[in-house]
Amino acid sequence: MIEQVKGTKSASFVQIDDGKTKTVFGLPPYMTAEQWSVLIGKSESAVKKDLQRGAIARYQPVVGGLVYVNVTKEMQKTEAAADY
Repeated sequence: MIEQVKGTKSASFVQIDDGKTKTVFGLPPYMTAEQWSVLIGKSESAVKKDLQRGAIARYQPVVGGLVYVNVTKEMQKTEAAADY
């Protein structure tokens, strides 16, 4: 079951304007569970559970420290997923 995020939070993206007509959007390589939950539309607690059980790629720079979502690995998993 997917729990929907409530409130008016929004995800932040990097925006680079080339000065002509193109705008490029990028994601940071790592996000907190809260930021990722807003981006994908799940609750923060659901994202944390997915991180604990290994369903979402994680990054923990310090032993016992904060666990981040590894956005780069998640994008790689999406690219490698089978098309239906």
